[in-house]
Amino acid sequence: MLLADRYRCELSPVLADWFDKGPWRESGGGEYREPVSPQSLLEPAPEEIWPVLMCCDLLPLISNAAGDWLCVRIDDNNVMSEVVQWYHGAGDWLPWGDHVAEAILFDAALGQSPKASRRHAIPAEDPRPLAKNARGTNDPLLRWALSHVPAETAALFDGRHAGRQIIEGMLESHIAEVAVRCEMAVSLLTHWPREELRPLLKDDQSLDRSLLTRWSFDLDLVPESIRRRLQQETGMSAVQDWESAAKHAQQVCRLAPELAWAWEISGYAAEKLGDVASAIDAYRCGATCSVFTDQSIRLDTHWTTPESAKFSVARLKHHRPDEVQESRYLRSLCHRDVQQRRVETTAYWSELAQQFSQAKQDREAHRCYVAAAWDLGTEPLSTYASLLSCIAESADASEQFGRAELARTHRRCLRERYGV
Repeated sequence: MLLADRYRCELSPVLADWFDKGPWRESGGGEYREPVSPQSLLEPAPEEIWPVLMCCDLLPLISNAAGDWLCVRIDDNNVMSEVVQWYHGAGDWLPWGDHVAEAILFDAALGQSPKASRRHAIPAEDPRPLAKNARGTNDPLLRWALSHVPAETAALFDGRHAGRQIIEGMLESHIAEVAVRCEMAVSLLTHWPREELRPLLKDDQSLDRSLLTRWSFDLDLVPESIRRRLQQETGMSAVQDWESAAKHAQQVCRLAPELAWAWEISGYAAEKLGDVASAIDAYRCGATCSVFTDQSIRLDTHWTTPESAKFSVARLKHHRPDEVQESRYLRSLCHRDVQQRRVETTAYWSELAQQFSQAKQDREAHRCYVAAAWDLGTEPLSTYASLLSCIAESADASEQFGRAELARTHRRCLRERYGV
């Protein structure tokens, strides 16, 4: 396989079949419907890569034609398999499946749900314009994906099941489990639409504008008088199910501990139960996760941004201010100047990476160099150029050859795209 040689890695059986069988030659009916040709990915600097915005272990596979991508990741064992959804507006990413077929099925499941999924932003156009003309097995990408899952999972897409049934069936089969659990957590915590809260804040000048996000995050923070008013005006009773959302988040903490959102929801749910010790444990774990994994817009956790770059750290500071103050890393995340947060965090991880490198602990050095670039993001572009070179060198030294080659590819894209 030319791609395996090009990126010095092994393609999972499903990904190899994706390229060998050729479903990438056709457009699908889901949101992610425009596959990348393998010929493009073989280029020295594929134009589909968004250097700097995309983490350097991501390779684009399928586009939604609006700037967002399903990307495949290369793991530390030089295997290309897991697929994540990457959002171009902020660079957020979320695992959508252990392989590309699972990601396509999850996309199809979202498209068949009667209740629209809460997104990072309201799309300017219909994200699924072809869905009505390519349902079920008429969709070539979905048809291919169904051939790579058990028969009972494939049966969920035979047209006899509603969106909720499909999502629950996928969870039972552990298909795209992290994405499904995130979707369920978001749904369980979404109450009044922002459209109902905004006019209220606009009409009452005594209310702080930042309350919109706080109230969207936690219904219990909305004063009772305002809750009664909203219920009268909308005819809806708002509810949140923190207990069920926490169960999904806790499972994701076990499956994908690098995802900030799961620790944050687990921690806050524990707070609401009065279990501060468990909340603090969760926040400590979430503190070192990249902000690009927090799903903050969908979950409204960004109300703590003035306090800290990370929700977990803001809540940790609330409960353990001395612990935050004593940590150089945690203090950097709480700097009043947002730009300075990135500068100090990048410096912290870079220095730690150099220490590991000198000690010949190359895997740890690689992890820290990646964090220097994508914990909060960094600037200027020349900093990314330097870090990408260090990431590639440390990956090679630790025999993560696929990650090394992909990092060098991102570095070439940065040079060709921006002259850096």
